[in-house]
Amino acid sequence: NFAFGGAYTQGRHANGSSFRGRTASQSVTFFDRVPVHGKVTRANAEFEWVQDQFSVRGEYVQTNQSRDGLGTGGANLSGVVAKGYVVEAGYVFGGENQGNSLILPTTTFLEDGGLGALQLALRYENLQIDDRLNPNRSDAYTVGFNWQLSRHIRHMSNLVFERFQHPSRNRSFNGNDAVSYVGRMQLDF
Repeated sequence: NFAFGGAYTQGRHANGSSFRGRTASQSVTFFDRVPVHGKVTRANAEFEWVQDQFSVRGEYVQTNQSRDGLGTGGANLSGVVAKGYVVEAGYVFGGENQGNSLILPTTTFLEDGGLGALQLALRYENLQIDDRLNPNRSDAYTVGFNWQLSRHIRHMSNLVFERFQHPSRNRSFNGNDAVSYVGRMQLDF
């Protein structure tokens, strides 16, 4: 019922671009890409606990991207550091939570009066990106309803509340908070 894991990678970028900070809804860019060059390291840790219809998951990721030789006269600039984490909890009604986000409904929608399975999900996520010039941070709170109509069809509806540390640095948004609806139909086969 409990799993955990982690990873570490190291590599190099040659005259590339950093990651971009985008909100959970992908509607707001709160940190634009900047040039990077040099060493890149990434580490993460994650866990999952599933007990009957209840689940809790979490993950932490940190990435450091160097900016060697990109300053005036070939000087090194401060690197780009991104730290993010997410914690989510879910409860399934009318189904069986099998872990790895797969929900098997005990009944199929419109078959023998079945409704499928409904999952209530709560999620908090945080992403901080800092290049020493334009640091910013996004916090997102999500309330989701996932409807597993059958073993192969799922509809996801999420209401996302997002807040930014420095809203004036957001290219496509002029405010502290954003509210978004994100929906998706998914076919699994």
